[in-house]
Amino acid sequence: NENDFTTWDLKKIFSEIDGLYQDILKEKELLSKISISDFKDFLEPGTMPGEVRPTLYDFIAHEALTFYTCAEQAAAKPEDAFEIDASSDAFGPLTEFLAWQPATEDTGSSKYKAVRLYQSLLAMHLGKNNIEALADLDLLRLQYVKNNGFGEEKNKIYIQRLEEAIRRYGQTYAAGMAYYLLARAWGEDGDLVKAHSIAAEGMKKYPKTLGGQSCQAYVIEIESKSLSLTGERCVPQKPSRIQVRYKNFTKIYFRAVSDDWDRFMGKKWSYPNSFEERDISNLLDKNPTAEWTAELLPTKDFKEATQEVEVPKLEPGYYRVFASWQPDFKSSTMVQHTWLWVCDYTLVARMGDGNIDVLVCQAESGEPVPGAELTMIYRDNEYYKYGEKKTTDKDGRAVFAAGGGYWDKHL
Repeated sequence: NENDFTTWDLKKIFSEIDGLYQDILKEKELLSKISISDFKDFLEPGTMPGEVRPTLYDFIAHEALTFYTCAEQAAAKPEDAFEIDASSDAFGPLTEFLAWQPATEDTGSSKYKAVRLYQSLLAMHLGKNNIEALADLDLLRLQYVKNNGFGEEKNKIYIQRLEEAIRRYGQTYAAGMAYYLLARAWGEDGDLVKAHSIAAEGMKKYPKTLGGQSCQAYVIEIESKSLSLTGERCVPQKPSRIQVRYKNFTKIYFRAVSDDWDRFMGKKWSYPNSFEERDISNLLDKNPTAEWTAELLPTKDFKEATQEVEVPKLEPGYYRVFASWQPDFKSSTMVQHTWLWVCDYTLVARMGDGNIDVLVCQAESGEPVPGAELTMIYRDNEYYKYGEKKTTDKDGRAVFAAGGGYWDKHL
């Protein structure tokens, strides 16, 4: 129903909005003579200088850009054939971009209209020598082409344009944002050292701008610490190793704390090795079975590194291994953990003919273990439960009935 917009699909709605924007944007000459300050009682003030959006045309054109560049445009107009080649003048220096005439018949494309709007706004402010508005718009144009263009050299060209923007717009409010975007681009390119250096410079030069504050946040992000652990789940009674993935610290502290397997069996809708915050706190209150430290290689490139660290010999049992870059685990800002069984036996199981065939061996030699006592653990609705018990024969074997299937019962 043409008169009831609630019956329209997204394509129809966007077409109508597009028509409204195009109608008013034709009044560029009139709108560009009306100061945005005339509407100070109607519009909420922004954080940027007034010169960045000085006229009513700027305000409406930027509202239109928000519409033409929104992600929903792709769903509303899937036949959009116009694409932006990053090697074209769309990504060129400002003068080349303003002279660029996209070779396409798809002039109804939202991408095409966004490009044309950027050209219109940039040309207007270049003519008025409004450097603040020019700087802000040029950076927005570069971000748009980078995010919507295609080409293998896209990031390389983007970095080149941002470096030019810093030289050209160094005295403007937008300069801090140019530093931030450039730092991010180098970070995406894998050079976090350069990204850190650029962001630190932008933070220092433009501390009171949004760009400078964004640089500061990025410096903190790059310098942030990270830690994760990967270890074997079952080890014999001898020193073992744990893999540490980390960045931005050089010493790590460990604790091995004896844990109680049975307390997990009573948890509803839980897995035997699942962990909660209160579990961590309670275990850290216990006296550790073992404590040790390790030195880590510096991560001078600000990237995560991987290093293996020795775990001391532990008595047979079930443990939680905690790690932190701070010695006081209770007040540490980052504690990671993994679980560990220490046992000189290992178990191999296979499914077949409705049974689970089990072989128990010595962990190091592989020799079978006769007389080993086994208990099945199975999931019964909300809880794990203990089930059938078996003792291995002279060959280290035992056979369990699989019941409802392998995923219902586990050894």
